[in-house]
Amino acid sequence: MEAEVGKQQFGTRFIRRYYPVAISVVVLLSVSVAGYLFWQENTRHELERVANQYHSESIRYSTLIGEQLLLNPILHPMQLPQVSPQANGKPYNAAALSGALHLINGYFAHVKRLQAQNATASSRSLAFEPVLDRAQRQLDTINRTLPPGGEGPDRFLPSPFPVLPSDDFYESIQQLRQMHLEDRNRIKNRLAASNRAGWIQSLTILCLALLLGWVVVNRISAKLRAVVRAQQGTESRLRLAAAVFENTKEGVVITDPSAKIVSVNKAFTDITGFRETEVLGKDPRMLQSGRHDRSFYQGMWTSLEETDQWQGEIWDRRKNGEVYPKWQSISAIRSEDGELIYYVSVFSDISSIKQSHEKLYYMAHHDPLTGLPNRLLLNARLEQAIQRANREDTHVAVLFMDLDRFKSVNDTLGHPAGDRLLQLVAQRLQDKVREEDTVARLGGDELSVVLEALQKPGNAAKVAREIIETLSRPFDLGGPEVFISASVGISIYPQDGLNAGTLLEHADAAMYQAKNQGRKRYQFYETELTEGALDSHTFEKQLLHALERDELVVHYQPLLSLGNDSITGVEAMVRWDHPEMGLLPPDKFISLAEENGAIAAIGRWVLWKACVQARAWQDRGLPPIRVAVNLSRRQLMSNNLLGDISRILRDTGLDPAYLELEISESSVMQQVDRVIPKLDGLKSLGVALTVDDFGTGFSSLCYLRRLPLDRLKIDRSLVRDIPSNRDNLALTRAIVALGHSLDMQVVAKGVETPEQRRFLAVLGCDEMQGFLYSAPIPADNFPDLLTTHDIEACVNN
Repeated sequence: MEAEVGKQQFGTRFIRRYYPVAISVVVLLSVSVAGYLFWQENTRHELERVANQYHSESIRYSTLIGEQLLLNPILHPMQLPQVSPQANGKPYNAAALSGALHLINGYFAHVKRLQAQNATASSRSLAFEPVLDRAQRQLDTINRTLPPGGEGPDRFLPSPFPVLPSDDFYESIQQLRQMHLEDRNRIKNRLAASNRAGWIQSLTILCLALLLGWVVVNRISAKLRAVVRAQQGTESRLRLAAAVFENTKEGVVITDPSAKIVSVNKAFTDITGFRETEVLGKDPRMLQSGRHDRSFYQGMWTSLEETDQWQGEIWDRRKNGEVYPKWQSISAIRSEDGELIYYVSVFSDISSIKQSHEKLYYMAHHDPLTGLPNRLLLNARLEQAIQRANREDTHVAVLFMDLDRFKSVNDTLGHPAGDRLLQLVAQRLQDKVREEDTVARLGGDELSVVLEALQKPGNAAKVAREIIETLSRPFDLGGPEVFISASVGISIYPQDGLNAGTLLEHADAAMYQAKNQGRKRYQFYETELTEGALDSHTFEKQLLHALERDELVVHYQPLLSLGNDSITGVEAMVRWDHPEMGLLPPDKFISLAEENGAIAAIGRWVLWKACVQARAWQDRGLPPIRVAVNLSRRQLMSNNLLGDISRILRDTGLDPAYLELEISESSVMQQVDRVIPKLDGLKSLGVALTVDDFGTGFSSLCYLRRLPLDRLKIDRSLVRDIPSNRDNLALTRAIVALGHSLDMQVVAKGVETPEQRRFLAVLGCDEMQGFLYSAPIPADNFPDLLTTHDIEACVNN
């Protein structure tokens, strides 16, 4: 390509530089030669005209002189006869006259010889002028030898035969001399004029030639400029094509009709690793990878022969032996008469595109956290397994599992620990199944296993037991060991379903049944299971939309002082006003909310609602009382807890002294080191802190002493059986003593009988709440209760 461009550039420079000069030189030489020949022809005609005239005159006068000389043929040449009186006494010299005649006749003979030799006009003029000069000198000599008459006869010897020339003789001599002098001058003048005319003609012709040459050269130059512009355009296109050829990122290979490589570009070298010198003259088959059979290449050549085009994906081999995919286009290049001259192949390495496609496919079909197949790939593999089982008359088992207590790990240890736990679970599951089986993550802590080619449905139970056992072993997450379990539901093809969707649905239903039966177990699918599980799913979906539909309400249960029965505060309790089931207490849906994650949003809403209501009561002029709100484990572990509470207090305008936050004993003791800083932060806001349901967990007195608590709230299970149950009585007495020793107030929950109240008062318990005084009531009913102080009216209200 570069050599072709170089040839074009050299041709353009040569034409632009030398062609006008060559044309001008040719025109000038042609016109100059024509002018010179024209000038020579005019000179020749002029010389012939003058010579002919001179010739005729000289003949006539020479004849007269000859006649006079013949009068005395014996006259001695040196004797000068006396001149006659008619000749003014001037003698004549016969020898001189004879010599002059001879010279004149010699001139004419010379002219005739020149004419006979076809000499050019210039050579005749050069020979003619000396002859004229010699003739003129001879005539001048004759004139000098004719002495003037009247000098006496003594000086000359008288001729014995004196001849007296006639007057014509002397006249002829004078005319001859005069003729020679005039003709000589006239001939010279005419020769000079002819020379001047020749130069003028030559100059005129030269000017005309220059003008004509300028016109011709200008027109030729105009055409030449057009040719040069076209050539420059071609050169520019060739240069552009060369630049594109060398700088394009696609590899380019040019072969001759016999498929021998004649040129490659830089990208070809970069992609294949072969240098240009290594492939020139060779067949492109040297790049073949061996992944395509002969029919593939036959189809390629058939397309080239029929359409002069082919394109498609092809695998080739680099110089280092690496096989790579590329997208290639081949075009046949033909001349104007249709003759094949080149094949041009353009290709690009699509390895990165292939890798991107594979990565995208992997991402679309696999879980990014565990690397397990996702629901989409699970469905596809399950359908394939069903088809094989149908052909081979085998069974397919679908195991649907849910990790028990996984949400507590997320809440207490954080999401990074939960993610790590899921990865370890995925590894253990893959170790327990065969290569042809599929382990998939469906979302959250839900996983599924597809067991193919089972001869007996009971084999699925064995795998389920192994999975439950392996997941029951402790997990090391970089801190304290974590224990979880799994509930597994099993459905079998073909008796439990004929397609992937049905089998997964039935396995899911069986899993929920396993959870309801105590978890850490497996359960096969039964028809009744599906109906109950579907109801459970519907209930869960409705709960997720309860906040959006404004179906949640807050009721308030008063807390009273055991010293004077005055109301000291209220506990906010959420209720679900279900459109079909009516008003549902927390124990019907809070555990489900904790499992599906809705508890965080519900907890924030209850906190905001309680603060708004407490401030509204104060704005109405009611005595200010504290309002207690339960914090879920998820809220307590949230990094936004302090920010959320500060924002709610600021937005509602409630004094933090009137807000009490209740935290379950289990939530505190599972992550004491993480909880203490959070409780300190809450305490700095000015709110009160209470441990709820105290006495049912395994609290450490050491940790309990470090917590910034204001109250201990005794669990209702301990209060319910006092004073009849001596163990509960002892525990209650100990809790009251412990709280007071730690400068905490003690509150008893679930007080329902006067005996319980009297006994708690004797023990020194500070506050109590329960149905003995009031059930949780709507916010609109509480002002009446607060203002009347009619305790008896509140009983069982």
